[in-house]
Amino acid sequence: MRSCNGEAAHVLSVADAAAAIRAAVERVPGLHLERIAEAGGRYSAVFEVRPNPTYSKWLATAWHAQLDDMLSCVLDTLEHLDKEIPIPMNVFSAAMFEYLCAEMLPTDGRPVALTVKGVTEEKIVGPRGDQVKLVMSFKERPKKLVLNKTNVRALAKILGPETDNWPGASVTLGVEPIKVGRETVPSIRVKSATAAQRQGPGRSTTPSNAPAFSDAGTIPTAERQAQLLGTAEQPN
Repeated sequence: MRSCNGEAAHVLSVADAAAAIRAAVERVPGLHLERIAEAGGRYSAVFEVRPNPTYSKWLATAWHAQLDDMLSCVLDTLEHLDKEIPIPMNVFSAAMFEYLCAEMLPTDGRPVALTVKGVTEEKIVGPRGDQVKLVMSFKERPKKLVLNKTNVRALAKILGPETDNWPGASVTLGVEPIKVGRETVPSIRVKSATAAQRQGPGRSTTPSNAPAFSDAGTIPTAERQAQLLGTAEQPN
């Protein structure tokens, strides 16, 4: 490719973008660029965040159609992080990361109630490659929740195995410590769920005696439930 003056124009490569991000990340303690993922002509930057010496988390940016757009988004975010904080917790709430993680929710036991906007399957970038996951969006927050198997079971038990019926439901989220290998990490857990009240012609389609969520009991065994669990990730 040549510029208007006839000179060869520089085309941004993945290696160039990674080098620029790594140079910027050096100024942000606790943050490390793992890789830049590429799939179907789209790009996402995958980071390792270490909130404290005992564990680390993986965060990925949204997919970008242009590599230079992704680079600009990441560099702008890193430039505006509060670098006076040893491990910048505002990394987790940065706009370039589109998914919820436990560090964004209260860690003092207070639950967070949200309304389900929709449930979709999305390609999620992680340390083990790209995988298709079930993702829940909310009316009150722009960030979405990647559903692991534990949370899929909790939601399916209350709301049923068909995710098309989940929008409008009220979901309460909390944070619990879980064991991953030798590390104990905070993880988002569904604490309760209430199905949306849907009025049909002359009757309600939502049972009035829907049970409260409990870890005990039988998980639905319908074919759709098996599909959900096959799509969902392992607890992290």
